[in-house]
Amino acid sequence: MKILHVCGTFPPAYAYGGPPRSVENLTSALADAGHDVTVYTTDAKDADERIGGYDNPETQNEVEVFRFRNVSNSLAWKNIQVPPRMLSSLLIEVGKFDVVHTHEFRSPPTVFAHLAAEVRDVPHVHQPRGSVPRFELANLKKVFDSVLGKRILSEVDHIIASSNTEASKYPDMFSDVDFKKVRHVPNGISETEYQNIPGQGQFRTEYNIDEDEPLVLFLSRLHPRKGGDLLIDAVSDISDESVRLAFVGPNEGARDKWKARAARQGLSDRSLFTGPLYGSDKLSAYADADAFVLPSKNKYESFGNVVLEAMACGTPAVCTDVCGVAEWIDHDACAVVPPRSDALLEGIQDVLSSDSYSLQGYVRDNFSWSSVASMTEAVYKESRTSTEAN
Repeated sequence: MKILHVCGTFPPAYAYGGPPRSVENLTSALADAGHDVTVYTTDAKDADERIGGYDNPETQNEVEVFRFRNVSNSLAWKNIQVPPRMLSSLLIEVGKFDVVHTHEFRSPPTVFAHLAAEVRDVPHVHQPRGSVPRFELANLKKVFDSVLGKRILSEVDHIIASSNTEASKYPDMFSDVDFKKVRHVPNGISETEYQNIPGQGQFRTEYNIDEDEPLVLFLSRLHPRKGGDLLIDAVSDISDESVRLAFVGPNEGARDKWKARAARQGLSDRSLFTGPLYGSDKLSAYADADAFVLPSKNKYESFGNVVLEAMACGTPAVCTDVCGVAEWIDHDACAVVPPRSDALLEGIQDVLSSDSYSLQGYVRDNFSWSSVASMTEAVYKESRTSTEAN
C-alpha cells in the first residue's frame, strides 16, 4: 500500500514527547513490512528553534518525509502547528495514496489532511493519541469541536485507540458520534532500544542502594494523578523494612507532597527522588528494580508505556486497572490491581516473589513495532474495503 502519515511533529522533534517517536517507529515498521510510506509534517523542533536545512523529500528509515514551515514556532511549541502550504500540497497529492493516517486531534495538519482526503475520496484513519479529552483550554477546544472536531470524528473511516480506557473518553466529548468505528491497537516498544540494557548495579551504586535491598521503582511524571501517595502508603505497609522506594521523573506538582508523605510514613531514609533520567541512566533504573509500579489513580492514563519499558528490561510490573496498558498485559510476573494502597501492596508482594523469566520475550512478541504495524495494517485494509463499498 501507499500510506500517507500526517503529523504536526516528527523526529528530530523529540522535545515534543511521545508522539514523534511513536510515529517514527510505526512508519519505519510499515516500511519494513514492504509498504510505500510517506510522512507530511512540519519544521517544529523544540521551544527555541525550527528544523532547518531540509530538502523535500528526505528519507528516514526508508520513509519519505516532507516538511512544511509553521507560521509560528512559538505556537508550534504550544502544540498548534500551522503549516499553510501543507494544505495545498495535500489537495494535490493525497489522491496518490491508498490511505491517510493522521495523528493527534485538534491539530491543523489533521484538519488539512481530512479535508483533502474527503475531497479526493481517500480512506482516512485517525489516531488521537490521548488528545480527545479537554483537560486544558476546555472552552477553546469546545469551539473547535463544534466547528470541526465532531465532523472529523464522524467522517473518518476508523479511529485507532490504544485501549478501552482511552476510547471510553470519546463519548464524554461527543455523545452523538458513532464510535463503532474505533479499533484498538496498543502502543509499541522499540526492540533495538532494549537490546543493550546496562548491567545490573549501576543505578544502585549511584544512589547507594545495597544489592540485597528490594527496590520498588516509580518512573513517570510526578503528578498527583499518578498515585505516588498510594504507592508510598503501600510500601510503608511492607513488613520487610529493607525495601527501598525510588521516584524517577520530572516534578509536575506532586514531589514535595510525596516527600512529606514519605516522611510521615517513616520512609524518608528508604525513599529517594532522582528527578528525570534519560538514555542508559533510565534503563539502569529499570534493570536494577525488583518491581516497577505505575499506581495511576484515574482514567487519564490512556496507556502507560513505562510498564512495557520496565518489562522489556526484565522487571516485574504492577499497574492499576485504570491504565490502558492493563488491558494488554497477561503475564505471571505482572499484576493489575485497583487504585488502592492495599491492592498495590498485594500486587507488589506478588511480583517480588514471582519469576520474571520470559518477560522480555513476551514484550517482544506482543508489543514490538512490527506487531503494532501488522495490527495497524489490518485497520487500513478494513478502511479501504468500507470506502470501496460506499
